[in-house]
Amino acid sequence: MTCDGRTEKVSASQTLILPPALVRRIHAPERAEAHVSMRSDGVASVPGTEGTRELPWAR
Repeated sequence: MTCDGRTEKVSASQTLILPPALVRRIHAPERAEAHVSMRSDGVASVPGTEGTRELPWAR
């Protein structure tokens, strides 16, 4: 997981809390599952594209 230029390795059963409004990248070299929690009206954006994207679980 990379967030705001800092990279950390996260293993099974660990919790990771990310601050809002920062660029982040998640890479899993093998099959992985994540449980995500955020505000119900949250949106995401992708660097290099315009606008935001509604997230499927926020519908």
